[in-house]
Amino acid sequence: INYYRELCNLHVAIWGNHGVYQHRDRYIRQHFPDLYCMAINKSGQPKHPLYVRAGILYQRYR
Repeated sequence: INYYRELCNLHVAIWGNHGVYQHRDRYIRQHFPDLYCMAINKSGQPKHPLYVRAGILYQRYR
């Protein structure tokens, strides 16, 4: 994960509701402080791209 964090300039979270499994969402947020998403679902997790309409702009994820 550290390799890819250094390789990319923009980090976008798109895991949907299942990111909370084994607290993986917390781990990613700790290691990627400048995280973005396309949209946030009702549970507070970033939406999976299949459920986001086209043309959406990235927004800051927590």
